[in-house]
Amino acid sequence: MSIISYDEFEKVDLRSGTIVKVENFFKAKKPASVYRSNLRKISLLLSGRARRVRTIIEKQMRERADRMDFEQAGEYKKQLDALTMLLTDRFDPTMYTDATSKRLTELAGILQVSSLERIECIDISTLNGKWSTGSLVVFTDGIPDTNEYRRFRIKAAGIPNDVAMMTEVINRRFSHPEWPFPNLLVVDGGKGQVTAAKHAPVPVVGLAKRFEEIIVPLGQGFRVLRLSPSSPALQLVQHIRDEAHRFAKRYHRVLRSVYQ
Repeated sequence: MSIISYDEFEKVDLRSGTIVKVENFFKAKKPASVYRSNLRKISLLLSGRARRVRTIIEKQMRERADRMDFEQAGEYKKQLDALTMLLTDRFDPTMYTDATSKRLTELAGILQVSSLERIECIDISTLNGKWSTGSLVVFTDGIPDTNEYRRFRIKAAGIPNDVAMMTEVINRRFSHPEWPFPNLLVVDGGKGQVTAAKHAPVPVVGLAKRFEEIIVPLGQGFRVLRLSPSSPALQLVQHIRDEAHRFAKRYHRVLRSVYQ
């Protein structure tokens, strides 16, 4: 049995068909212990033990520097700097601005709309038809605009019907001409909810929960968009939907506590 070192390891480049040497092959592969270490840091950070995370990273950085592995020590230094920014007020606001701008630009391009300055989202919350509520949340320039949020106590009675309740809330929302119209209305739901919203005087899309599909009305049918989970456009729509859901559930809990 022969043993090959990482300096001797070679592979076939599938694109060119040539054999190329892979330098530091075994060093390049991240062992499971690295992933476990990163998961541990995340777990500690989420549990409020940021100082412990800092201690771990500082130790790892020193150990790598002592081994003269300055490249990896530099990576740990970047982690330490990122942690410091997270835990203090000394952060670059353009990082968040750039991410938000990228989300808006991508979504506007996919939906072929000229502006997404104001996006609204409507969600319905109910429990077997009781204490049914609707929420309206507003994002201005991609950021939650809580002063513009509205909530509705559903008036329709009888058997719970998500589509009928969505129709009611949309009608009531657009009966207020004093409220600025959005460039885009997002509804929480699939084709049924989008159908209920098609009469709105603005562009409408839905976000179906099962596969996180964006549903776009197209003539008498629909265009279904399945974007990558890493898509900034999908992340923006999910953020808006989740915020509408949170706001609706909050009002729903208030009503239950009052009337139960």
